[in-house]
Amino acid sequence: PSLHHRQQHARAMEEGGELKESFRECRDACERIEAGAQASANGGKRDQANEERKRIAGKVMRCMQMVESLGILSANESKEDILTEHLQFLLLQYFLGVCYANMGDPDPGSRLENVQNAILSFRRFAAACLDKDLLESDIAKRVESMVESDSVYSKPRTVAREEKIAQYKRQKEIKQKMEGLESSSSVDEEEARELALLHINSSVLNALQHQNSLCQEVEILKFAKDRPEGAESTESINRRREEQAKQFHALKGTATALQAERQRLADGVFRPSHILPTMTVEEFGMLELERMKEAEASKSRHAQGEAACSSEHGDSSDDDDAVKKVCG
Repeated sequence: PSLHHRQQHARAMEEGGELKESFRECRDACERIEAGAQASANGGKRDQANEERKRIAGKVMRCMQMVESLGILSANESKEDILTEHLQFLLLQYFLGVCYANMGDPDPGSRLENVQNAILSFRRFAAACLDKDLLESDIAKRVESMVESDSVYSKPRTVAREEKIAQYKRQKEIKQKMEGLESSSSVDEEEARELALLHINSSVLNALQHQNSLCQEVEILKFAKDRPEGAESTESINRRREEQAKQFHALKGTATALQAERQRLADGVFRPSHILPTMTVEEFGMLELERMKEAEASKSRHAQGEAACSSEHGDSSDDDDAVKKVCG
């Protein structure tokens, strides 16, 4: 081969190695985002998370460019035409949707743009998998209704309870099967292809769920974006309500303490100045009658004692007189 062809081959090999490495990084980062490991936070942390997701989105787009330049995937390829090791690169569009969907922004206009990009990415991913006949029949039917409209302003689709349950059960079954294949010590070509297709179908189910919730968010963001200038933002309103709730709980505790103190003081102010009676009038009358009877009895005993003393004194005088007469 000529020098030009050798250079092209070397470049393709180099890009192929870079693509695989970049793909692994994008896949791991998006799995962390979906697992909530990089959940949005307030202040600097949220800004930091957004910057990281923008960086990952840039890397995903770079991977997509390499896939295109290397001719790995073609628009007219069918399921059988795609190599097993190349099936994973279809997930790049899904990864891009995950990045956009999780870019938080307090400005409704910026957030709306990110949500629209996420909806388009999920829709393109699902449509590509449908076109290449990579989806299970039930999942393919749901995707058909998803890609009917090209507008990012399409209203969220009402999902029946039975459909949600069936979708949840199938998602669980797919994940269990994936875990079983991934834990195997050795995977042959057929199992590797099955695993790749299961991963694609699982991601499409996720995309369907994201799509519906994002369409609902679009309606809210459109309303917030059209709000008159100077009106309070939703985030500001939520912060203010949280502060009001905290102040209310603090005041409620203070009010309870003040009410208790007020009752204590009121009990002291309205206490009578004299000692309250401890018995009824009838009980007091009975005690007074007993006291009078006791006093009369004591008086009677005292009188009887004096009479006895007088009698004894008279007898003693008579005896003295008698002795005097005898002696005289």
